[in-house]
Amino acid sequence: MKKRAGVLLIGACSAVLLAGCGNVSQTTKKIELGENVTAMDLVKCKEGVSASFKDEKQLDIMKVGSYEVTFTIKEGDKTEDKTFTYEVVDTTAPEITSKEKIVLVKGAEFNIQKLVTASDMSGEVTITSSVDVDTKKPGDYPIVVTAKDASGNETTKDMTITVLNRTETNFRNAAWGDSMDMVRNLETAKEVAVDGSAVVFEDVLCGLNTQIFYNVDESYGLESAIYNITESYTVGSKYIEDYYTLRKELVAKYGEPTAAAEPKKLSFVADYGYNSTDPGAALQMGYIEYGAQWIMPDKNTKIVLLTRANGAFDISTSLGYFDTRYKEDNSGSF
Repeated sequence: MKKRAGVLLIGACSAVLLAGCGNVSQTTKKIELGENVTAMDLVKCKEGVSASFKDEKQLDIMKVGSYEVTFTIKEGDKTEDKTFTYEVVDTTAPEITSKEKIVLVKGAEFNIQKLVTASDMSGEVTITSSVDVDTKKPGDYPIVVTAKDASGNETTKDMTITVLNRTETNFRNAAWGDSMDMVRNLETAKEVAVDGSAVVFEDVLCGLNTQIFYNVDESYGLESAIYNITESYTVGSKYIEDYYTLRKELVAKYGEPTAAAEPKKLSFVADYGYNSTDPGAALQMGYIEYGAQWIMPDKNTKIVLLTRANGAFDISTSLGYFDTRYKEDNSGSF
């Protein structure tokens, strides 16, 4: 009996030596929110000992809180579980990513939540302004913007809101002939790219995700601007629905189009056939396209709404605004 007890004692001692006695220790008790960690980042093992998560789902690095995490400790052919407690904390303040100067036209809406963007690992950021800008009065308004996350971390940024006494615009807050700097200052959406004569922003138009392309001629200024809808569908009929969603908004704002082709059967279709009972499929195959055009009363702006296939099953919808006085007509046709 004593011998048996001795065997059990030796087994127990081996287990203690594996996970205890300094073989495995906790390297930290706190993990920063969103920090990518491995098991070996969280525990320290002596040479010849390894550790792995028993269940990775026990730890959620994207949620503040306390977690009990079990590790599988291995040394040679011996394994044992060891549990440590960790706390996921958020001590990092949000980062305000907007430019230092924002330009608005007289009478435009001042909504700091729409004008300023901030990034934070928590995904929950409240943005406030030290001043409620009166856009009815042109001028420069120095403000302090504060971004605060759910854990109370906050950061501030000094900014200037400039209100322009501009009576006419051609596209959003911009006017034909504006410089690249003016366009970038006037646009409040998220800028994603700038390349020579073009600058691109991301926004939502009529509930549809879109990229906004401003085309600026160095010697002329802003000459066109285009919304490219970035929604993607597997059926052509959805693109037609989006086309008519945009068309309805344009009619409400500008009246009926001066020209339209809805749909327009392309010239080569006769060679391939066209089933008029399924316009979505015909659109996907490039047999038809939808287009409408508006000419503004001042004759300086042409608006073109176009849904077409760029290749089989590759459909795009664009809404372009074009300066008719520009030397090159980039408006396309429908």
